Amino acid sequence: MNIDLLNIGNPCNQNCRQCFAQERCSSISLEEEIGLAKRIMEKNDASFFIYPKEASTNKELIGFVASSGQRYMLTNGSSIPIKSIKQAGIKKIKITLFSDQEEQWFWNRNSPEEYEKIKQGIAACVNAGLQTEIYTIVTPKNISKLPSLYSLADKLGAKKINLLRLLPVGNARNISPDYLIKEDDLEELISVTDPLKKDKGPYISFGMSFGPDFYGSSVWNFFRKNGSDWVTSKTLCPVVDNQYAGVSMKTRNVYWCFLLQTLEDAKIGNCSKQGRLDIKAPDFSRETLTKKLRGNCSSDNCEYQELCLGGCRSYAYVFARLRGETEPEYAGMDICRTQLRRKLGK
Repeated sequence: MNIDLLNIGNPCNQNCRQCFAQERCSSISLEEEIGLAKRIMEKNDASFFIYPKEASTNKELIGFVASSGQRYMLTNGSSIPIKSIKQAGIKKIKITLFSDQEEQWFWNRNSPEEYEKIKQGIAACVNAGLQTEIYTIVTPKNISKLPSLYSLADKLGAKKINLLRLLPVGNARNISPDYLIKEDDLEELISVTDPLKKDKGPYISFGMSFGPDFYGSSVWNFFRKNGSDWVTSKTLCPVVDNQYAGVSMKTRNVYWCFLLQTLEDAKIGNCSKQGRLDIKAPDFSRETLTKKLRGNCSSDNCEYQELCLGGCRSYAYVFARLRGETEPEYAGMDICRTQLRRKLGK
């Protein structure tokens, strides 16, 4: 079982356009939230990941994150307490960055001065010996800018660029469809990034929201390692076999995916004040998924279905809801790198 402890600590210091974590806050203290988190960790046989709304606003939280065994943190980069992070034993940091200030403002509302500060912070993390990675949102409007981001990341010393697909939930729920990646956009994205992958600069990683690429090596490396640095799940999506729960430290609501905190129908239960989970999730068992997955992810359409088991269930679910489909839990991925590479013959 994998349990994410969500929204712990202070409110975020930004209001990003792409943010999915807009669940209401409460007035309980950080001390109470950490106490609840510890009880959850005591009462449940699971691996845990601590997911604040913004880690850098909670210096007192960094020690607790490290004490749980977690060795990396996510941050918007607006304020990075490098000394505290290193002293706590954190080894890796992942920072949101876009190719230019115009994009940084559009998505994260950072001023030109703040954008420069974020870039300086990334370089400082690298110089301090932290494994430094970049997160960035990819849309049809910025695919052409990815070579510029690649060059910038290389100059700053980042070792990896994680490409994320915009999900229309939370702050992005009413965003124009023009910002949502479709199959034609995915083809362009692959054509732009494939040449960059041959360079010696940062490694480019596609999030599972783009569908896995069984023609590449990363998905096979995942299976060889039996998991990632986020969860211990041996499946590409940790909700398979109902091995995931995201628990809000603000409301004690439990969700079947951390990305879906703003969707009432993604709530699967509650956590007691004592730390016990009372949940009833949709049937994401391997057997049910194998039978009920449809579209790109049906056994008729995908020879890798038994390994993949539907890619990212939350992305497939959200886009199926937008299309008005019944049982969106079992919808196929609307885009998939494996399917597209097969179609393109590469």
